[in-house]
Amino acid sequence: MAIAGYVVHTTVDEEEKAYSLAQHLVERRLCACAQVIPGITSFYLWKGELEQAGEFLLMLKANASKLNDLMAEIKSVHPYDVPEIIANPITEVDREYLNWMNETVLDF
Repeated sequence: MAIAGYVVHTTVDEEEKAYSLAQHLVERRLCACAQVIPGITSFYLWKGELEQAGEFLLMLKANASKLNDLMAEIKSVHPYDVPEIIANPITEVDREYLNWMNETVLDF
């Protein structure tokens, strides 16, 4: 199956950071859409210790040709030492939505 785009996930620990990152990435045309989902709780091991943290999940809709640029930008501005950056391929998508995604990011 052809990859039409990606849904990229990342998390941050503060609401202001989540909104700022979402706005930054959309304004730079690295993703067509950024959704901020508040109120998640993450459990993870960090430096050998179990951590629990309240976080905000960002779901970013990205064109396949912008994926590497998007991931690099997230990494360069993200407040975490090792940010979560996970890209899930989109193999099925509504054609009109895909056209909108492509028009939003490809000409810039």
